[in-house]
Amino acid sequence: MRHHGADGHERRHAPGHPRRRPVDLVQQEGVALPGPAAEMGLGAEIQQAELKLLAALPADWQQEAKRISTRFHLDPAGWFQPGYKPDFLKLVADAVWSETRILIRYESWKDVTERLIEPLGLVLKGGVWYVVARREGNLRTYRLSQIQALAATGERFERPRDFDLPAHLALGQLAIVLVIAVTAGALAAYGLGALIGGLLSAATSGRFRVRVDGPTRVTPAGRLAFALAGGLLSGFGARLARGCTSGLGLSGGAPLAVAAFLFLIGFFVVGIVAGFLLRRTWA
Repeated sequence: MRHHGADGHERRHAPGHPRRRPVDLVQQEGVALPGPAAEMGLGAEIQQAELKLLAALPADWQQEAKRISTRFHLDPAGWFQPGYKPDFLKLVADAVWSETRILIRYESWKDVTERLIEPLGLVLKGGVWYVVARREGNLRTYRLSQIQALAATGERFERPRDFDLPAHLALGQLAIVLVIAVTAGALAAYGLGALIGGLLSAATSGRFRVRVDGPTRVTPAGRLAFALAGGLLSGFGARLARGCTSGLGLSGGAPLAVAAFLFLIGFFVVGIVAGFLLRRTWA
Protein backbone atom coordinates (compact mmCIF):
# COMPACT_ATOMS: atom_id res chain seq x y z
CA MET A 1 0.00 0.00 0.00
CA ARG A 2 1.34 3.45 -0.90
CA HIS A 3 0.84 6.62 1.08
CA HIS A 4 2.14 10.17 0.79
CA GLY A 5 3.05 11.60 4.16
CA ALA A 6 2.90 15.18 5.35
CA ASP A 7 6.48 15.71 4.09
CA GLY A 8 5.41 14.79 0.54
CA HIS A 9 7.46 11.60 0.36
CA GLU A 10 5.87 8.37 -0.71
CA ARG A 11 5.63 5.63 1.89
CA ARG A 12 5.03 1.95 1.24
CA HIS A 13 4.13 -0.59 3.89
CA ALA A 14 6.41 -3.57 4.10
CA PRO A 15 4.90 -7.00 3.41
CA GLY A 16 5.33 -7.90 7.04
CA HIS A 17 3.44 -4.87 8.29
CA PRO A 18 0.64 -6.00 10.59
CA ARG A 19 -2.72 -5.85 8.88
CA ARG A 20 -5.46 -3.89 10.52
CA ARG A 21 -8.90 -5.39 10.72
CA PRO A 22 -11.57 -3.80 8.55
CA VAL A 23 -13.38 -0.88 10.08
CA ASP A 24 -16.67 -2.08 11.53
CA LEU A 25 -19.00 0.73 10.47
CA VAL A 26 -22.74 0.58 10.72
CA GLN A 27 -24.83 1.88 7.84
CA GLN A 28 -25.53 5.31 9.31
CA GLU A 29 -21.87 5.83 10.17
CA GLY A 30 -20.75 4.94 6.68
CA VAL A 31 -22.89 7.57 4.93
CA ALA A 32 -22.59 10.39 7.46
CA LEU A 33 -20.63 13.56 6.77
CA PRO A 34 -19.36 16.02 9.39
CA GLY A 35 -21.48 19.14 9.84
CA PRO A 36 -24.45 18.15 7.68
CA ALA A 37 -24.62 14.82 9.52
CA ALA A 38 -25.29 16.61 12.79
CA GLU A 39 -28.15 18.53 11.18
CA MET A 40 -29.65 15.24 10.01
CA GLY A 41 -29.49 13.83 13.52
CA LEU A 42 -26.38 11.72 12.90
CA GLY A 43 -23.98 13.63 15.16
CA ALA A 44 -23.32 10.65 17.43
CA GLU A 45 -22.87 8.30 14.46
CA ILE A 46 -20.26 10.51 12.80
CA GLN A 47 -18.31 10.77 16.04
CA GLN A 48 -18.29 6.98 16.36
CA ALA A 49 -17.23 6.64 12.71
CA GLU A 50 -14.33 9.05 13.21
CA LEU A 51 -13.12 7.13 16.27
CA LYS A 52 -13.32 3.78 14.45
CA LEU A 53 -11.52 5.08 11.38
CA LEU A 54 -8.82 6.65 13.54
CA ALA A 55 -8.32 3.42 15.49
CA ALA A 56 -7.99 1.41 12.24
CA LEU A 57 -5.13 3.58 10.92
CA PRO A 58 -1.44 2.84 11.53
CA ALA A 59 0.20 4.86 14.27
CA ASP A 60 1.93 7.33 11.92
CA TRP A 61 -1.27 7.84 9.95
CA GLN A 62 -3.17 8.58 13.16
CA GLN A 63 -0.80 11.43 13.95
CA GLU A 64 -1.24 12.87 10.46
CA ALA A 65 -5.04 12.54 10.68
CA LYS A 66 -5.04 14.44 13.98
CA ARG A 67 -2.71 17.03 12.47
CA ILE A 68 -5.05 17.58 9.52
CA SER A 69 -8.14 17.88 11.75
CA THR A 70 -6.47 20.69 13.72
CA ARG A 71 -5.61 22.66 10.57
CA PHE A 72 -8.68 22.38 8.34
CA HIS A 73 -12.29 23.20 9.20
CA LEU A 74 -15.29 23.14 6.89
CA ASP A 75 -18.31 25.30 7.76
CA PRO A 76 -20.97 25.84 5.06
CA ALA A 77 -22.65 28.76 6.88
CA GLY A 78 -21.63 32.35 6.10
CA TRP A 79 -20.25 34.86 8.53
CA PHE A 80 -22.73 36.59 10.86
CA GLN A 81 -25.53 34.34 9.64
CA PRO A 82 -27.49 32.57 12.38
CA GLY A 83 -28.22 29.61 10.17
CA TYR A 84 -31.12 27.28 10.72
CA LYS A 85 -31.94 23.62 10.82
CA PRO A 86 -34.96 22.64 8.72
CA ASP A 87 -37.59 20.92 10.82
CA PHE A 88 -38.03 18.03 8.40
CA LEU A 89 -34.43 17.45 7.31
CA LYS A 90 -34.09 14.00 8.89
CA LEU A 91 -37.48 12.84 7.57
CA VAL A 92 -36.60 13.98 4.05
CA ALA A 93 -33.20 12.29 4.29
CA ASP A 94 -34.90 9.04 5.38
CA ALA A 95 -37.29 9.28 2.42
CA VAL A 96 -34.39 9.88 0.01
CA TRP A 97 -32.54 6.86 1.36
CA SER A 98 -35.55 4.53 1.47
CA GLU A 99 -36.98 5.76 -1.86
CA THR A 100 -40.44 6.47 -0.48
CA ARG A 101 -42.89 9.21 -1.41
CA ILE A 102 -43.69 12.03 0.99
CA LEU A 103 -46.60 14.47 1.10
CA ILE A 104 -45.54 18.03 1.85
CA ARG A 105 -47.32 21.33 2.37
CA TYR A 106 -45.05 23.76 0.54
CA GLU A 107 -45.03 27.55 0.51
CA SER A 108 -43.96 28.94 -2.86
CA TRP A 109 -43.89 32.54 -4.02
CA LYS A 110 -47.43 32.10 -5.35
CA ASP A 111 -49.33 30.10 -2.74
CA VAL A 112 -49.28 27.22 -0.25
CA THR A 113 -50.20 23.83 -1.69
CA GLU A 114 -49.87 20.15 -0.86
CA ARG A 115 -47.59 18.16 -3.13
CA LEU A 116 -46.79 14.47 -3.38
CA ILE A 117 -43.12 14.18 -4.28
CA GLU A 118 -40.53 11.49 -4.86
CA PRO A 119 -37.30 12.74 -3.21
CA LEU A 120 -34.18 11.86 -5.19
CA GLY A 121 -31.41 13.78 -3.46
CA LEU A 122 -30.52 16.31 -0.77
CA VAL A 123 -28.40 19.37 -1.54
CA LEU A 124 -26.63 21.70 0.89
CA LYS A 125 -25.77 24.91 -0.97
CA GLY A 126 -24.63 28.08 0.74
CA GLY A 127 -25.77 26.75 4.10
CA VAL A 128 -29.31 26.15 2.78
CA TRP A 129 -30.85 22.69 2.36
CA TYR A 130 -32.76 21.71 -0.78
CA VAL A 131 -34.35 18.49 -1.96
CA VAL A 132 -34.44 17.50 -5.62
CA ALA A 133 -37.60 15.49 -6.22
CA ARG A 134 -39.78 14.15 -8.99
CA ARG A 135 -43.37 15.32 -9.12
CA GLU A 136 -45.81 14.28 -11.81
CA GLY A 137 -42.92 13.09 -13.98
CA ASN A 138 -40.94 16.36 -13.74
CA LEU A 139 -37.88 17.19 -11.66
CA ARG A 140 -38.29 20.00 -9.16
CA THR A 141 -36.11 21.57 -6.46
CA TYR A 142 -37.68 22.48 -3.11
CA ARG A 143 -36.19 24.53 -0.32
CA LEU A 144 -36.62 22.65 2.95
CA SER A 145 -37.25 25.81 4.97
CA GLN A 146 -40.39 26.39 2.86
CA ILE A 147 -41.92 23.05 3.87
CA GLN A 148 -44.63 23.73 6.46
CA ALA A 149 -45.77 20.14 7.04
CA LEU A 150 -44.65 16.68 5.98
CA ALA A 151 -46.22 13.24 6.08
CA ALA A 152 -44.51 9.97 5.19
CA THR A 153 -46.68 7.81 2.94
CA GLY A 154 -44.59 4.64 3.06
CA GLU A 155 -45.17 4.20 -0.69
CA ARG A 156 -42.03 3.16 -2.52
CA PHE A 157 -41.11 4.50 -5.94
CA GLU A 158 -38.58 3.42 -8.55
CA ARG A 159 -35.62 5.75 -8.69
CA PRO A 160 -34.56 6.70 -12.25
CA ARG A 161 -31.45 4.71 -13.10
CA ASP A 162 -29.95 7.51 -15.19
CA PHE A 163 -30.47 10.25 -12.59
CA ASP A 164 -27.19 11.93 -11.61
CA LEU A 165 -27.58 14.53 -8.86
CA PRO A 166 -24.35 16.54 -9.54
CA ALA A 167 -25.06 16.56 -13.29
CA HIS A 168 -28.63 17.71 -12.70
CA LEU A 169 -27.45 20.58 -10.49
CA ALA A 170 -24.77 21.61 -12.98
CA LEU A 171 -27.33 21.66 -15.81
CA GLY A 172 -29.72 23.75 -13.72
CA GLN A 173 -26.98 26.22 -12.85
CA LEU A 174 -26.04 26.51 -16.53
CA ALA A 175 -29.67 27.28 -17.40
CA ILE A 176 -29.78 30.03 -14.77
CA VAL A 177 -26.54 31.55 -16.10
CA LEU A 178 -27.95 31.55 -19.63
CA VAL A 179 -31.16 33.27 -18.49
CA ILE A 180 -29.19 35.92 -16.62
CA ALA A 181 -26.92 36.48 -19.62
CA VAL A 182 -29.86 36.87 -22.01
CA THR A 183 -31.65 39.22 -19.60
CA ALA A 184 -28.52 41.32 -19.07
CA GLY A 185 -28.00 41.52 -22.82
CA ALA A 186 -31.58 42.63 -23.39
CA LEU A 187 -31.31 45.32 -20.69
CA ALA A 188 -28.01 46.52 -22.12
CA ALA A 189 -29.51 46.73 -25.60
CA TYR A 190 -32.53 48.60 -24.21
CA GLY A 191 -30.34 51.13 -22.37
CA LEU A 192 -28.02 51.62 -25.34
CA GLY A 193 -30.98 52.08 -27.67
CA ALA A 194 -32.52 54.69 -25.38
CA LEU A 195 -29.21 56.57 -25.23
CA ILE A 196 -28.62 56.51 -28.98
CA GLY A 197 -32.26 57.36 -29.71
CA GLY A 198 -32.18 60.35 -27.36
CA LEU A 199 -28.94 61.65 -28.87
CA LEU A 200 -30.28 61.33 -32.43
CA SER A 201 -33.55 63.03 -31.49
CA ALA A 202 -31.78 65.96 -29.82
CA ALA A 203 -29.26 66.34 -32.65
CA THR A 204 -31.83 66.29 -35.46
CA SER A 205 -34.11 68.80 -33.69
CA GLY A 206 -31.29 71.23 -32.91
CA ARG A 207 -31.73 70.88 -29.12
CA PHE A 208 -28.46 69.11 -28.37
CA ARG A 209 -26.52 70.89 -25.61
CA VAL A 210 -23.77 69.91 -23.17
CA ARG A 211 -24.17 71.46 -19.73
CA VAL A 212 -23.64 70.67 -16.07
CA ASP A 213 -26.66 71.18 -13.83
CA GLY A 214 -26.34 71.94 -10.15
CA PRO A 215 -26.08 74.77 -7.62
CA THR A 216 -25.39 78.17 -9.15
CA ARG A 217 -22.88 79.09 -6.43
CA VAL A 218 -20.60 76.17 -7.34
CA THR A 219 -18.42 76.01 -10.44
CA PRO A 220 -19.01 73.24 -13.00
CA ALA A 221 -15.83 71.50 -11.83
CA GLY A 222 -17.11 71.63 -8.25
CA ARG A 223 -20.46 70.23 -9.35
CA LEU A 224 -18.76 67.29 -11.03
CA ALA A 225 -16.63 66.71 -7.93
CA PHE A 226 -19.76 66.71 -5.73
CA ALA A 227 -21.50 64.30 -8.11
CA LEU A 228 -18.50 61.95 -8.10
CA ALA A 229 -18.22 62.02 -4.30
CA GLY A 230 -21.96 61.43 -3.92
CA GLY A 231 -21.88 58.51 -6.32
CA LEU A 232 -18.95 56.89 -4.51
CA LEU A 233 -20.64 57.30 -1.12
CA SER A 234 -23.90 55.89 -2.47
CA GLY A 235 -22.12 52.89 -3.95
CA PHE A 236 -20.21 52.28 -0.73
CA GLY A 237 -23.41 52.48 1.31
CA ALA A 238 -25.28 50.12 -1.01
CA ARG A 239 -22.39 47.63 -0.88
CA LEU A 240 -22.18 47.88 2.89
CA ALA A 241 -25.94 47.40 3.33
CA ARG A 242 -26.10 44.70 0.62
CA GLY A 243 -28.83 46.57 -1.21
CA CYS A 244 -30.14 49.95 -2.27
CA THR A 245 -32.53 52.23 -0.40
CA SER A 246 -35.54 51.21 -2.48
CA GLY A 247 -34.76 47.54 -2.11
CA LEU A 248 -34.44 47.74 1.65
CA GLY A 249 -37.53 49.89 2.02
CA LEU A 250 -39.79 47.85 -0.27
CA SER A 251 -38.47 44.35 0.33
CA GLY A 252 -37.97 44.88 4.05
CA GLY A 253 -41.14 46.88 4.57
CA ALA A 254 -43.38 44.30 2.90
CA PRO A 255 -42.80 41.67 5.64
CA LEU A 256 -42.93 44.47 8.28
CA ALA A 257 -39.24 44.16 9.19
CA VAL A 258 -38.29 46.54 11.99
CA ALA A 259 -34.86 47.22 10.43
CA ALA A 260 -36.49 48.46 7.21
CA PHE A 261 -38.67 51.01 9.00
CA LEU A 262 -35.77 52.22 11.15
CA PHE A 263 -33.70 52.67 8.01
CA LEU A 264 -36.44 54.60 6.21
CA ILE A 265 -36.91 56.91 9.19
CA GLY A 266 -33.17 57.56 9.37
CA PHE A 267 -32.99 58.02 5.60
CA PHE A 268 -35.64 60.76 5.54
CA VAL A 269 -34.35 62.47 8.69
CA VAL A 270 -30.80 62.67 7.32
CA GLY A 271 -32.14 63.91 3.97
CA ILE A 272 -34.16 66.69 5.60
CA VAL A 273 -31.23 67.80 7.78
CA ALA A 274 -28.80 67.74 4.83
CA GLY A 275 -31.23 69.71 2.69
CA PHE A 276 -31.65 72.34 5.42
CA LEU A 277 -27.89 72.78 5.84
CA LEU A 278 -27.17 72.94 2.11
CA ARG A 279 -30.19 74.91 0.96
CA ARG A 280 -28.24 78.13 0.41
CA THR A 281 -25.69 76.39 -1.77
CA TRP A 282 -28.43 75.36 -4.18
CA ALA A 283 -30.16 78.77 -4.24
